[in-house]
Amino acid sequence: MRSVVLVVAAVLACCCCGGGVGGGVGVGVVGAKPGVITGAQRLATDASLRQATLQGRVGIISNPTGILNNLTHIVDFLHTAPDVNLVSIYGPEHGFRGDHQAGHGSGDVYTDNRTGLPVYSLYRKYGPDLAKVLEAEKLDTLVFDIQDVGCRFYTYIWTLWDVMSALPNTTIPHLVVLDRPNPIGANIVQGPVLEEAFSSFIGRYAIPLRHGMTVAELATLFVSAQRNASTSFSPPSTSPSSASTSSPSSPSSASASWGASLSTGTHAFKLTTVTMLNYERSMLYSDTHVPWVPPSPNMPTLNTALVYPGLGIIEGTNMSEGRGTTSPFNLFGAGFFNYTFIDSLHQATAATTITMTADLSHHSATTTTTKNTISNSTTSTTTSTNTKNSAKHSGSDGDGDLFAGAAVREAYFVPTFSKFAGDVVTGAELYVLDPSVFNPIAWGLAVVQVGLRASPASMQLFDADFDLHLGNNSTRLMLTRGDSIHAIVAAWQPPLQRFMHTRQHFLLY
Repeated sequence: MRSVVLVVAAVLACCCCGGGVGGGVGVGVVGAKPGVITGAQRLATDASLRQATLQGRVGIISNPTGILNNLTHIVDFLHTAPDVNLVSIYGPEHGFRGDHQAGHGSGDVYTDNRTGLPVYSLYRKYGPDLAKVLEAEKLDTLVFDIQDVGCRFYTYIWTLWDVMSALPNTTIPHLVVLDRPNPIGANIVQGPVLEEAFSSFIGRYAIPLRHGMTVAELATLFVSAQRNASTSFSPPSTSPSSASTSSPSSPSSASASWGASLSTGTHAFKLTTVTMLNYERSMLYSDTHVPWVPPSPNMPTLNTALVYPGLGIIEGTNMSEGRGTTSPFNLFGAGFFNYTFIDSLHQATAATTITMTADLSHHSATTTTTKNTISNSTTSTTTSTNTKNSAKHSGSDGDGDLFAGAAVREAYFVPTFSKFAGDVVTGAELYVLDPSVFNPIAWGLAVVQVGLRASPASMQLFDADFDLHLGNNSTRLMLTRGDSIHAIVAAWQPPLQRFMHTRQHFLLY
């Protein structure tokens, strides 16, 4: 019988956030407007919060995104804070200081030049090997502070999952997750839910491709899922007290509690989530007034993050996803395309009347006849209306036109590395015009399907990689046999609706 986290503490937004700064590095906001206060910022500006959460020997998992509002890194602040005993640093993919490309960590261990602290790489370490790395420094508290991008196949949230599954095999009693915004909005949920057979490091657990949650919310979901590894979800109850802990509430009716790298350890640990202040689910990162730091070398802007859940699936093909250019994932194409590719893409994404909404809880269904220009076939579709009209529970997989809110232009580029390095690529650049209605996943599928039709002899899907990105193989099979994008999106809805029901138990805002 597996024993894992038995208590969950949430430092919620209604807690006090004042207090003196205990360290030697100032944490005031540089020219910033009033906006979101991240979990890290709260910790840096509240000595009592640090005293309550950062006890004993402290280690931290972070990367360049772990900044305060004045652009000081949380690690550098904690290292100089006299009331914190920071002893070690842990880096995910791309390394702690962010100096590695995709698919690389920072080696096993090295000494950070600025702090003199040991830096351990967690990338591609799982189970007993990961537990051994975490146990080496005999920590009392482990902190997680990394900016996610809101997409299932971005790896940082799975580093968190793996750490949480390894902790029962260590003596570390306390995990603290500092929350940050979901940069592409925490009120929209889109795409297929990961199926168990397609679990990997770009998807350990059954969440949709665009999950609509913050890292702290995911942590509460993960701990429940791992604790109930073969039963059902059990959402934790929370209290507005900054020092509160609570036992889990009774299990919900939802189930799908599986995942790779689950530990069989028996050591319990406490999870504390330090939530944000002034955060609203509908916010994009640009609304938060928190400085943007690229979470990885090929995620330079918020616009990149917006398109990534859809255009990122191009990684599972022989098309270029724009790596090696200044606009990765916004630029895409192939050396074997010609101008007919962009002409076909324009036609395929022309305005339609397709309507498809995820059922969130209470809804009424109507039927609308629509025409999908990709397959040029008439389809009968179901439309759902959320009668609650609540931003907290809102989410969709293509409200209205699946291709609304974006446009493409013809583009030619020469990647400096990755696919077609040094060669001229013919393709397109995607512009997000209205993020509130933009469906990146529908666009990504359209790009791939048009590519298959434009160059059937040259265009290839790397089946295993493509399926891991989508979290199933049914999407690829439907796509390659010519099913409409609308039909593919419709097929995702039942599991997406079940996830939406479960998700609401773990939302902190």
